[in-house]
Amino acid sequence: MVKVKIVKKEKTINSLRISGHADAGEYGKDLVCAGISSVAVGLANAIDLLAKKSCTIVIDENLVSIEVLNSDATIQTILHTGIIQLQTIEEQFPKKIKIHITEV
Repeated sequence: MVKVKIVKKEKTINSLRISGHADAGEYGKDLVCAGISSVAVGLANAIDLLAKKSCTIVIDENLVSIEVLNSDATIQTILHTGIIQLQTIEEQFPKKIKIHITEV
């Protein structure tokens, strides 16, 4: 299962962590994982292009971690858009991806 952990403070996203594997198909042919990976890499690319130096981004096998360093409207819009995309996948495949949001 893919686990998405989002940490918010006062409705501002501070971090997003995507880890695991959906196990919805043969390795390399798992369409659920492919969709999640596309969203995750798209988020990282959008942040890199539109909000440089606003986040620390780590991409590794089965892990994408985004820590917000300097928040603004652009970074929040990018992150909220990605979360909506991940929630859409979760609605279709609730046994393959779980999103947990923590308010601190």
